[in-house]
Amino acid sequence: MSAQPAGHRIQALRLWVRQTVAFADRFTRELSRSWIGLFWSFGFPVMWYLLTVYLGLTPTAIGHPGSMKAILGISFGVFGAFTVTLVGFAGDLSVDISAKRYRKFRSLPLSPSADLAGRFLAGLTLGVTAAVAMMLVAAFDGATYVLPDLGGLLVALLALSFFCIVGMVAGLVVTIVITDPRYATTVGTGLLLSVFFVTGYNGMAPTVFPFPAWWLNYLPNALAARLMVHHLVDIDWAAAGLSPPSIPSPDGYFLLLAGYALLLTAMAVILVRSAIYRSNAGE
Repeated sequence: MSAQPAGHRIQALRLWVRQTVAFADRFTRELSRSWIGLFWSFGFPVMWYLLTVYLGLTPTAIGHPGSMKAILGISFGVFGAFTVTLVGFAGDLSVDISAKRYRKFRSLPLSPSADLAGRFLAGLTLGVTAAVAMMLVAAFDGATYVLPDLGGLLVALLALSFFCIVGMVAGLVVTIVITDPRYATTVGTGLLLSVFFVTGYNGMAPTVFPFPAWWLNYLPNALAARLMVHHLVDIDWAAAGLSPPSIPSPDGYFLLLAGYALLLTAMAVILVRSAIYRSNAGE
């Protein structure tokens, strides 16, 4: 009697995994086939990086060119990840809703959480790839990174990953509020640029930030970028114009970023079930 429920649970888990992989593969293919999406995710951050470095657009003091290029590489890497997870995620999901695909999805034995997990998996992979690609471009341009210990490298990677989740939940909210793909992408892009510039290049230029500087260690995009800089760049924060606020301590602030990701993931599951997979969603 007990073996049968266990067998059903295993079968259900296998089905959930297959659906998750299918949604991840579909989302990845759709984004990778879009030349416009690829430009925005990979080319646009590189363009802004080059303009910032060679036209002197950044207000951050340049004291050590190699380290400063590394800082900007991380800043624009987070920008690229945000582009994928916010604009790309919102655009793809809004197309599905606008095309009435969820009418079919709701008629099939699909798990809403598998849909969300698949999209998150694809967005996370592409977001991290976009950020790393930007950092590699900066490295070819002379950026000097330090190779941290395994723990530091893991914190930097997870900080970026947690921020990708924050970006995708933001994209989900934009899509639910604005279902038209054209407007969802436009609003997402406006939000992307506003957050980037208002927070001073993702927390890399605190003097530009119009609010109390300590907020930067609590805003997800700036916090992720500053944690990455802390572990991947060897530089005097005060001399580089990165403080105040002070360097975010890895343990407490890392857990804060993880908490953001966990809380927003739970919220995303509720939103997908109630606002997308409900009977009249997208009709």
